[in-house]
Amino acid sequence: MLEPLSNLPQLFSTAYNWLCKSRKNHPPDSDIWNFKRTWNRNAKAIKESFRTGVYRFDVQSRLTLSSGETIALWSSQDALIIKVLTVIIQEKLKPFLLKTCYHLKGHGGLKCAVRDVIKELPKYKFFCKTDVRDYYSSIEHCELLIRLHDFISDRQIINYVWQFLNRCVEWGGLYQDIKKGIPRGSSLSPLLGAFYLTELDQKMEKLDVKYFRYMDDILILAPTRWKLRKAIRVLNQTFSTLKLEKHPDKTLIGKTERGFDFIGYRFHPDYLTVATKTLKQFLERARQLYEQEPGKTAASSRLGVYVKRWVRWLHAGLPSVPVINLFDQSLLCKRSLLHLRHYTLQYDAWVSLFYGSTTND
Repeated sequence: MLEPLSNLPQLFSTAYNWLCKSRKNHPPDSDIWNFKRTWNRNAKAIKESFRTGVYRFDVQSRLTLSSGETIALWSSQDALIIKVLTVIIQEKLKPFLLKTCYHLKGHGGLKCAVRDVIKELPKYKFFCKTDVRDYYSSIEHCELLIRLHDFISDRQIINYVWQFLNRCVEWGGLYQDIKKGIPRGSSLSPLLGAFYLTELDQKMEKLDVKYFRYMDDILILAPTRWKLRKAIRVLNQTFSTLKLEKHPDKTLIGKTERGFDFIGYRFHPDYLTVATKTLKQFLERARQLYEQEPGKTAASSRLGVYVKRWVRWLHAGLPSVPVINLFDQSLLCKRSLLHLRHYTLQYDAWVSLFYGSTTND
């Protein structure tokens, strides 16, 4: 049985509201509609089964989205339980998760990481940035559970996490038991992903370097080559212990004066701009939206809404630092990336969208 939780009814109520909101656009044949219809009748039994530790997760269903991406989806009831579990585990781990792990709730998010990098960058001459190859799918279940047990003594919580990890996925009548990796698209996954690299966070905090982590995107700033080499050695040793591997195409070591890409932006001691990869992804998505609604004006189309929101996101939460004109960059590469002559017909509309968005922000 779970350790006594006086706020368990409130946790379920909050999780239920979150679930309804997150799945409000699901298709008519989704199980969320029947789950909502029967919630008042079944809520008490679901809460009791979770509290007593007898709840069992169902099989995940693998679905193919319209974009062609394949995902494994939890049932609505399982998603509710996982959300409650996430809140409980987060409270237990909160004292041990360092603020340098920016993607967690309450740690500032991506824009806080960007601001902190801008602030610290002029103080350091060398950098190393990397991320983990196939991070979620590389996490060993036993390693994660052993480490989690050092911080959480409640056996029922550990049992639920074990079920969450050792899941079964169904696709077209075929069933597959997953023995390695954590599932994507779940409320618990970012928390477990953050926790798994806690050992690295703690070791880096003891070194004379500046360390930033957003999920598995890692940046180390160092004043000297020697201190950077020491930090890289600690990084490699920790990855080896955790059975993780650096992504060779996303690992870069050098001088900060040359600049580098990190979490969607390109950082330089003199300016901040958007990373080339981020810009290409934006333009590709814009091309897809334009092809879906070729006759609509830029301001009223889904493309126009997307452009405004993207530019607003790009500039929001950033300090007053020199920023290279992002819109001019997109114009320079738009023909080579999109190959759409039709865009030239809406050139003025694009200018208005970009400069209107940035001015308002």
